[in-house]
Amino acid sequence: MEAVSVLLADGTILKTRYGPHPARDATDHFWTTSWVIPSNYPTGTLRYKITARTIDGRLGEFMPFNVAPSLVTIVDAVRPATGP
Repeated sequence: MEAVSVLLADGTILKTRYGPHPARDATDHFWTTSWVIPSNYPTGTLRYKITARTIDGRLGEFMPFNVAPSLVTIVDAVRPATGP
């Protein structure tokens, strides 16, 4: 693989990085990314697509099934309980 990216339904593109995991005494290597969900981001399911490109230019795509259980679901932040 030359590159892997994640496209969120809102147009946000998340770049990934290939590397050892865990960082110390790695047992495997894989692509990773992270995304901090903005506090004002709408709740509900989040559609996304993952695209991988090989060194010779071939493309592969992954999209989860279009049913809620297979999609990322964004919910309101859970606030810790306060005292009595």
